[in-house]
Amino acid sequence: MMINTKYIKFLVFLTISHISFSQKQFPIKTFLRNTSNTKINAATALYNIDKPIIIEFWATYCAPCIDLLNSYKSVYKKWQKDYGVKIVVISIEPRIKKKRAIKMIQENEWPFNFYFDYNQDLYSKMTNLNIVPQTLIYDKKFNIIGKFKGIKPNYGYKLINGKVSNEKIKIKNNKFSNLDCDLTDYENVLEFITSKN
Repeated sequence: MMINTKYIKFLVFLTISHISFSQKQFPIKTFLRNTSNTKINAATALYNIDKPIIIEFWATYCAPCIDLLNSYKSVYKKWQKDYGVKIVVISIEPRIKKKRAIKMIQENEWPFNFYFDYNQDLYSKMTNLNIVPQTLIYDKKFNIIGKFKGIKPNYGYKLINGKVSNEKIKIKNNKFSNLDCDLTDYENVLEFITSKN
């Protein structure tokens, strides 16, 4: 049986064209570093073909960031199955904090793709406030659909003699109340994105 090479080349061209034109190109030209310190084009790091992506900016000194990442960890497998989402986490701290960040990633067994934006080049171009955590949720064509600053905690702090203590009190008012963060708004955005098919 003879294989028609022109036909195969045409099919390859169509496939590449579909991939190239079905998703908007990442708009910012910059580089990140992965946990192995390899330089990665941000467009490559933030690519999730025809599926939504959550970009999370964080820092090791940020307790709400850690609460949010631990909350994501609890729902990530389900969200991948239900929405096809990819979570990419980007540290905005200087290179000197990298070892601390990697230690936290390993200790918490966070299953996400982690990158470092040492000089905050990407962070400053994608966000307009110097606050973490900041969450950006994009649809499959890389249109921004959700933007969140900070967290919505599922806890408060106990008052003792009229003063706020360090003792947390759980708030049970949403389906994510077993987590540190209420992820209802994030999940609503993912449901909206995947319902637009």
